[in-house]
Amino acid sequence: AERKSEKIVSSAKSKADDILRQAQTDAELEKKKAEADIKNEITEVSSLLTEKLLGREINSYWSGVVTFSRISGTNFAPTLF
Repeated sequence: AERKSEKIVSSAKSKADDILRQAQTDAELEKKKAEADIKNEITEVSSLLTEKLLGREINSYWSGVVTFSRISGTNFAPTLF
């Protein structure tokens, strides 16, 4: 009876260890997924901000060109690059 009891306890400990290892593995995978999601979100937000800022710069540039052309009476249209 004692051997059977020890075997049951040993089996339960082994199963508990397996469950714990699986939970740790799952937690690590979730952490990596969350980190990847955050990096993607940061990249997306950075891209949108850059797009907005460049749009403002280009609008400001061409606004200056149009103003200069009107003031000088010329058809001044410099290239962007």
